[in-house]
Amino acid sequence: MLIEGALSIFVAILAYFLLPNWANNTPWLLPEETEMAQYRLVLSAGGVDEADSKLSMWDGAKLAVKDWVSHHKWPGSFKR
Repeated sequence: MLIEGALSIFVAILAYFLLPNWANNTPWLLPEETEMAQYRLVLSAGGVDEADSKLSMWDGAKLAVKDWVSHHKWPGSFKR
């Protein structure tokens, strides 16, 4: 148990330093790949760039309700 826990902590610390925070500060992506990743993030947010928008919490809740992907996947999470 101790070895497994130590290994998990080591992997978590390693992932903290290796995984990128955002698409624009990932050093191993090409400029085209960075642009595509940023486009996909904006597209998945309902076409609204979260960094530039002045959305309130309620506007975000409305976008979440309008998200059709969530409505199709959510009922399946209750299956056994």
